[in-house]
Amino acid sequence: AGEALRIQIEEKKDKAAVIIVDAFRFELGKRLVELINEGQTSTVAMVRPCRAPLPTTTELGMAYALPGLAPDLRISVDPQKGWAVFAEGFDQNLSLAESRRKWLTKVLGVKPSHILAAEDAGKTGFKVPDGKLIFLFGDEFDTQGHDGELALSGAEVYLDRYINIIRKLRDSGYGRIFLTTDHGYFHYMPGDHEVIEKPEGNIRWITRRAAVGKDLKHKTALRTAIAGSDLECLTPRSINT
Repeated sequence: AGEALRIQIEEKKDKAAVIIVDAFRFELGKRLVELINEGQTSTVAMVRPCRAPLPTTTELGMAYALPGLAPDLRISVDPQKGWAVFAEGFDQNLSLAESRRKWLTKVLGVKPSHILAAEDAGKTGFKVPDGKLIFLFGDEFDTQGHDGELALSGAEVYLDRYINIIRKLRDSGYGRIFLTTDHGYFHYMPGDHEVIEKPEGNIRWITRRAAVGKDLKHKTALRTAIAGSDLECLTPRSINT
């Protein structure tokens, strides 16, 4: 996603706004585009798929969503300390939100005042700063998805928030607006009969969606390498586990 974003940003010199939404699933992106295009005389928004890193977790995905970082990332994980993501020429752990914001200011040259919370930007009366490039971050779909609220209430209220933010950005002179995400996933709670055994081996990190480590063993899980590391990832073959 970050490589696609870099190409788009560098394509033109006019003002651009980047919105990075945590755990924004692909079908929600398609729905957002439909809502934006409703009532327009021509298509003004489109959606494109991008690859997210495996495993699908914010600590990795957010670094890969930043423009121009992907080829240089070095990845490791410690069972106690968690993920470590480092880029060439930058000595801070990019798995941390604070470090990612410092990278935007120190390396990409984005002013601190031009890194915004999407929730604030969506408030009535909020004034969007004027600049060549601004970044907005939102986590509604991640936090509400974990709590199960989206399963009850749906996503429309949050999609409306982002439509209003996009309109506000457009009215503030940002002719190019990009919305991207760190990862998406299917959210499903399996029944007891659907749960399969966990992988075995030198496990460094594990969730219900994947296991990461070395010399991992499992009968059916998909095995992939983790770019920028000597680690492997095992992903269950069913979205139900």
